[in-house]
Formats: sequence, C-alpha cells, structure tokens
Amino acid sequence: MAKGNMCQSCGMPLSKDPQGGGSEADGSKSTLYCSYCYANGAFVAPDITAEQMQEFVVHKLKEMHYPGFVAKFFAKGIPRLARWQQPSAPAPIVHDAPVVSVVSETPAPSPRDESASGTGDTESA
Repeated sequence: MAKGNMCQSCGMPLSKDPQGGGSEADGSKSTLYCSYCYANGAFVAPDITAEQMQEFVVHKLKEMHYPGFVAKFFAKGIPRLARWQQPSAPAPIVHDAPVVSVVSETPAPSPRDESASGTGDTESA
C-alpha cells in the first residue's frame, strides 16, 4: 500500500477509518492522518512517542484478534511514517571561532611543469 494511503501517525489504512480521515482546524479532512490520531488540526496524543505508538497499535491489533507476529509486523514501520521523522537540524552557527588560513606554503605544480610529471614531456592532450 502506498505511503499516502495510510495514516502517517499509526499506519492504519485511511480506507478503514470510519470518518474517512482526521480533521483539520477548518473542518476539512486530513489526507495524512486518521481520525483516531488527528482531530481539529492537532494530534489527539501530542506527547506520544513512535515507540509508544507501536505498542498501542500492537495492543489494538491483538484486541482485534490479529496474531501477535502480524500485529508486530504491521507496527514495525511506524517510526518511518511522516509524523515521526525529525526535520534535519541546521548546523550550529559559531560566532567566536578562530579564523584559520588554508594557504599552502608551497605552490602546487603547474600542469605544464616538466618536473611534476617526471617525463619531461610538456605537450598537453
């Protein structure tokens, strides 16, 4: 199933959501989250971790009589869903770092320098 067709918080197929998806603050349907995870433009459980969501999903699936190994299989991908992805942090800005010069003491040999190739041939390709 494509990533966009499932809740990006719990992994439930959005087609299985009785309300057809969560709701945004303006009342429109969320295309990313189910109604169990997202309502009125906010997460129902804002402080839950991906690991806690996995445990919750496994428990719910077992209540629905799914075998434990199947429940764990379905919950395995939860940390890779959009809600749980951390935005990449920008590199810290260091204001008082010393300036380091990267100038070499010896100049680099010229491509036409005979001594650099060791052949004495000065023709280029």
